[in-house]
Amino acid sequence: MKAFYATAEKVLKIQCGNPVVRSVVKGDQLVTERDHVDQAIAEYFQEVYGGGEDFQMNADENTAMWERLEIMAESALEMFTAGDVEAAMKASNFNKGLGPDGFDGTFLRPGDSSHRFTKDITAQILGLLNDPASIPPYLYDGRLVPLSKNKGLDQAELKDIRPIVVRSHVAKILEKAIMAKVAAAAPHLL
Repeated sequence: MKAFYATAEKVLKIQCGNPVVRSVVKGDQLVTERDHVDQAIAEYFQEVYGGGEDFQMNADENTAMWERLEIMAESALEMFTAGDVEAAMKASNFNKGLGPDGFDGTFLRPGDSSHRFTKDITAQILGLLNDPASIPPYLYDGRLVPLSKNKGLDQAELKDIRPIVVRSHVAKILEKAIMAKVAAAAPHLL
């Protein structure tokens, strides 16, 4: 019960160095309505980074890609070990805001085989890694939060916005474990 209250206190006291952007200056116009702010930010970053046209696939290419991934996933069963998950936990930075699922990774104690919670979470994450089809859809999602680069201001010009994605800590552990395998097998891809 103590852990619950510590987490609740942590969540309620989260203070961010840079405020979430609530309004933007687009050209010489101040945009304040939430939907229009989101749209202006999306358009700005699409213009800056490109619209992703290079990455568009037609339906046949997309289907073929997923079929190849399924074959690869089937052949990779039991590819991950508890040691891989533990290494990913150790490499993860849990001193961040809670993800959409509310999971707080600071409770984990990688390397402590007597810590029951860590053992249970490790086993669950290992199961997800070795059966990618069982990964719940919410672990693929994140919440885009536009932060102002100017401390203390919740109004910013579009060029002064730093977008971050708030994701589940479990998703971050999964990503670290997968990227470690990729780095070991094909470092040229990173």
